[in-house]
Amino acid sequence: MRTEWPTAAEAVAEDLPGPAGLRLAESPRVSVDGRTLWFVDISDRRLWRAPIARLHDRAAYVSRELPAEPGFVAPDPAAPESPLVGFPDGLFRVDWATGERELVCAVPPAEAPVRINDGAVAPDGSVWFGTMNLGAEDAPAGTLFRVAAGGGAASAEAATGAGAEAVAQALDGPAACWNGIGWSPDGAVAYATDTLGGEIRSYTAQGEPLGRIPVPGAGAEALPDGLLVDRSGALWSAIWGGSVVLRLRPESAHAVRCVGAIRVAGARPTALAELPDGGLVITRAADAAGSGALAHVPAAAVARLREAEE
Repeated sequence: MRTEWPTAAEAVAEDLPGPAGLRLAESPRVSVDGRTLWFVDISDRRLWRAPIARLHDRAAYVSRELPAEPGFVAPDPAAPESPLVGFPDGLFRVDWATGERELVCAVPPAEAPVRINDGAVAPDGSVWFGTMNLGAEDAPAGTLFRVAAGGGAASAEAATGAGAEAVAQALDGPAACWNGIGWSPDGAVAYATDTLGGEIRSYTAQGEPLGRIPVPGAGAEALPDGLLVDRSGALWSAIWGGSVVLRLRPESAHAVRCVGAIRVAGARPTALAELPDGGLVITRAADAAGSGALAHVPAAAVARLREAEE
């Protein structure tokens, strides 16, 4: 059954001929130089990359096997070939060429078993990540963390300082599943998704709470997952179970207006990234209808959504 959202402006994502057999594709990220797309397959324990100029070429996608489930990948401007990856037990830097891992920050103890789920590097160079419950029956135990950057440099090395393990500052929680994280274009407002709570929470750049925003149409069968804040300041929320990515315009610290939607094949879009040309790439997880995949929304289609909002 198709879920309806309060918007008349829609686009349709088309699957890319990317890697076959993806199970839980997540965390698409564009490198700082705009040339490479990174993403992970959580279930297959793989880190993937492809040149953005060749996203329609299946042969261009290459991967590296990882020793544990990767919740997210975040490119680091200071080490373009060694992105940050969130593993169940901590935040690591992974050398693409060798696969060697360097611990940046361990996951602090929680009231129940958790793992790192999503994370990202902020404009000020800090690293934000959230954890999620491993047991569905456990009381919510996930926490949103921030690892401060040293001197404002956008790298985990700066955050840790002289090779020492970084200290994660708890910002918010508990929640059963912290998810998509992003920032306003000026970096002043941070957003993090409370998936099972059906809302996006906002914070100052230092992590002080500002508001809690219910996601339109969210419910037991349609949960907000990955998050993107685009260049115009609009929020994009991938709706797990809803076959859709919503475009949301913040109206206050407690409310958004749904101004557009992208229909996605398969029920489980997980996350998205903005490409250098203004288009979007969307990851989705496998469901009863088939395997996971990458999808693409051309820049022209995104522009039409923006024009309809105006």
